Amino acid sequence: METASSQSSSHADRFRRGGVWCLMGLGLAVPLSTALSSAVLPLAALAAWLMAGGVFRLPALVRSSPVAWSALMLFLWLGVSVLYSSADWGSAVGSLNKYRDLLFIPVFMVLLSKARDRRKVHLALIAGLVASMIVSYAQWFGWLPLNRGFPAPSSTITHSTFMVWLFFCLLWEVRVSGYSWLCYSGAALAVLNILFLGSTTGYVLILAMGVLFAWQERGSRRIIPLLAAFVCLVAAGWFLIPEFKGELSQNIHEANTLDASKAGTGGLDKRVAFLSYTAGIVSEALLLGHGMGSFEGEYSQAVSGSGHPPTTNPHNEFALTWAQAGVVGLGLLMSLLHAAWRTSALQSAPVNYMGRGFILIFAVGCLFNSFLLDTKEGILFALALALYCPESKAGKLKKTSS
Repeated sequence: METASSQSSSHADRFRRGGVWCLMGLGLAVPLSTALSSAVLPLAALAAWLMAGGVFRLPALVRSSPVAWSALMLFLWLGVSVLYSSADWGSAVGSLNKYRDLLFIPVFMVLLSKARDRRKVHLALIAGLVASMIVSYAQWFGWLPLNRGFPAPSSTITHSTFMVWLFFCLLWEVRVSGYSWLCYSGAALAVLNILFLGSTTGYVLILAMGVLFAWQERGSRRIIPLLAAFVCLVAAGWFLIPEFKGELSQNIHEANTLDASKAGTGGLDKRVAFLSYTAGIVSEALLLGHGMGSFEGEYSQAVSGSGHPPTTNPHNEFALTWAQAGVVGLGLLMSLLHAAWRTSALQSAPVNYMGRGFILIFAVGCLFNSFLLDTKEGILFALALALYCPESKAGKLKKTSS
């Protein structure tokens, strides 16, 4: 019996290690390949999880991990909202499918139960981010063709978000890697990459992460020179990078001439209109929402005759969740972010700082985009929670002031 049990355990561990290799590949692929990161590698990891008997660990994981529990409860409620959706069945189920990354969170957490495996996948993710940054620079210099007119392997919003995360990770990698100048140089290149992409989301996120890093490193001797270097980079970008100056100038102009009642063409005009009309949609079904997949139809009705163009989502994950899944869905989404924030604080440095940094990037980004709905941002969210908010021991969660 012991021999059979040990053999079964050996096979399970072998499949789990195979799943770790899949997640290392996922870390490399997320910034570069939609097909590999959205289907091939996550499904391969899921298969490894099943073969390793991960489904039998699920009940214990849900009991001990508020992150896993919150992710599953959010997906379950989104599934319930399919039943009363104002959209047709196909649209409702199709919309639910876009949130499948929530189901990968407990899968990835089981596969990455060991700290050394989480470290491997984290380094693979950094390698993938660096590779995507190199591609972006090659496109900017004209060595590679542009992607739909922009120097980014993904959309400018997605790539700038990834570069913000690379910037933040490299600042903390100095603590553990020992390659300080290499990390600092990479962080500086990531900042410049963000500046020439011309993405307002990227600018807001890099500012938020700069503030968070300064708070986390308050009292450290390196914070003053790093802040000075950051300010110098941004100042140089203003004078030397026309995309950066042009985007900021346009945003300032849009803010000064903003009129939500008129259909504008700028990004700020559109987002204000999105939120204005979405607020009306939310007020019609405050508690339960209109159901999964309903937003496009409800928004089209709301803007009918106004001159404002229709949209498939309001470019705000919180507003979209509230409109479709009600205050219940919004509460579950906030609960997931809160659980991740608290769980990350239990990790040792610098993982705890990285974890909170990622949650802040995601939460702030969701104010301007539908990150959980988006393909690459959604799978990165699942992977990051498994990396920086791993399973907690029962009863270990407690309030932290950090």
